[in-house]
Amino acid sequence: METTLYRPIATCNIPMPIDESEGKEDGPQLPRILRQAAGTQTAARRVVLITVTFLLIAVMEGVLLFRLPSPEPLVVYHDVPRHNLLEPLK
Repeated sequence: METTLYRPIATCNIPMPIDESEGKEDGPQLPRILRQAAGTQTAARRVVLITVTFLLIAVMEGVLLFRLPSPEPLVVYHDVPRHNLLEPLK
């Protein structure tokens, strides 16, 4: 492999990815750094929205868990077998 074919590029000189917004061709063209900033802010808002949604679902599940009544024990302490606890014969 020849190392002189590819010159090294400093990481700070690599351009940021471009936010290619589809369907917005009729508006004014913004510079790519502004489009990237807008895309980053949109992605951050979506992540916050999804996180808040999952937290609300977890809180609702916790409330439902504590509202459930405590079940009665199903153990029967008696010598006579209970017919309602037996499975039907096949």
